Amino acid sequence: MVREFSRGRERRRAVDGLDLSVPAGQVCALIGPNGAGKTTTVRMCSTLLLPTSGSISVLGHDVVRDTRTARQNIGLVLGGERGFYLRASAQENLRFFAAVQGARITRRALSDVLDQVGLADRARSRVETFSRGMVQRLHIARAIVTRPALLLLDEPTIGLDPEVAVEVRSLVRQLVADGTSALLTSHSMREVELLADTIVVIAGGRTLAQGDAQAIGAAAGIGEVSSYLIDDWAESYRSQLLSSPGVRSVDVHARGLMTEVVVAWRSGAVPGSAHLPFLVRGEKTQAAGLEECYLALLADRGGSGTGGAPDSLIDAAS
Repeated sequence: MVREFSRGRERRRAVDGLDLSVPAGQVCALIGPNGAGKTTTVRMCSTLLLPTSGSISVLGHDVVRDTRTARQNIGLVLGGERGFYLRASAQENLRFFAAVQGARITRRALSDVLDQVGLADRARSRVETFSRGMVQRLHIARAIVTRPALLLLDEPTIGLDPEVAVEVRSLVRQLVADGTSALLTSHSMREVELLADTIVVIAGGRTLAQGDAQAIGAAAGIGEVSSYLIDDWAESYRSQLLSSPGVRSVDVHARGLMTEVVVAWRSGAVPGSAHLPFLVRGEKTQAAGLEECYLALLADRGGSGTGGAPDSLIDAAS
């Protein structure tokens, strides 16, 4: 799919030939830097924006030609403190937005969904009295009140306190366990690692890598990461380490009176195979995390689109 924006004679592609699929009953995470095209992609999938070219379908329903049916299968969570009538109650808001989607919701259904997000005791309270975390849970309630097959989650925990973010992630896991699928965008690599079955890394509206965390690591060319605690660091050590064919990158961090040297090893390299020009006081080697792999991809590659998988709840093609 492609989405272009114009300002005068200038045209810019926010999404450029992106292909992705969200398999039924799974979470697909879309990650990338600011301006990569994540929110634009979510808005196109939700029918709020139309693709300039290409196609998007939800459960086989094209979002352009069959917008109404596609929209009935989607629950959108944009987050933030806006999006509700503040002087109306939680249940009044949910009933209104369900009606906008053409759904008639019973009192029991409203009660059940508010209970599911932990707001049953605030059903008749005005939204203006809610904390930010409560508003975010109400966003999720609004998205799932019609029991959609697909959730679109655009930064669902941004700006939330850690304990509230944990509650939101737990709720997403529960919904997915019950059979709901989700397209997630997030800047939190930890959140993506916890929730996603498939990860799509994009930059400039194009796909850099796609797959599980291991596949992202392979695309980044990183196998494992070693952390060494040393007494003193000299900048000349960096060039010595990088001259080894097995070393992918070197990062240095102050740790009190000591220094931590983090060495990312190339895929297939044996950790510790490089000559270490310093005395090691402590060391730890583990598989590369998503953050290391993501940053390596952004540093090294412009990337191009990759194909999606079949048998998916949502399919977007260029």
